Amino acid sequence: MKADYDFPSPDWDEISDEAKEFISAILVLDYNTRPSAADCLAAPWLDHNKNTGRQLRSLDSFRTGMNKINEQRRKWSY
Repeated sequence: MKADYDFPSPDWDEISDEAKEFISAILVLDYNTRPSAADCLAAPWLDHNKNTGRQLRSLDSFRTGMNKINEQRRKWSY
């Protein structure tokens, strides 16, 4: 809610700086400064992983995970 987060060790040690930059770019409070969906899809981290042959999670898998997180958040807010 405050966009106050970090990338604690050891959980984030294996995550690339590009991925952390991507996450930081989208987790901002002011929606006017957040990147658009098109900007996100053109982000260096996504582009790099697309070209390495590594598979990223499917959008459906991402949606399922986000729905679970949002369900938990709704429970916490009451």
